[in-house]
Amino acid sequence: MTDEMILRMADETVQILSKAPWHLDCKHLLPTYNAMLVAARDNHPDDSFLGALVPINPNNGDVNAPILTVLFAQLRMALESLAGANGSRGEEIRALSVEH
Repeated sequence: MTDEMILRMADETVQILSKAPWHLDCKHLLPTYNAMLVAARDNHPDDSFLGALVPINPNNGDVNAPILTVLFAQLRMALESLAGANGSRGEEIRALSVEH
């Protein structure tokens, strides 16, 4: 999965979660977050920040909308910062994340 697609999915998910009640159980979205994290780490195997993030086990308690919003936003910001290091391609990636 490309960084552009991960950014788009993260942006759209954050937008939806930001309108959700704080107590909403969002465990069903953890497989999506985990898959996006793995894809981002595969795209940037040498990035220390992405390497420090770990997939979330859905059996480790409640995962509400604010927690998942933070996780998706961290992933988005990490990829945006990497895009900034990649010159003009970075501008294209940041533009995609702003559009959505």
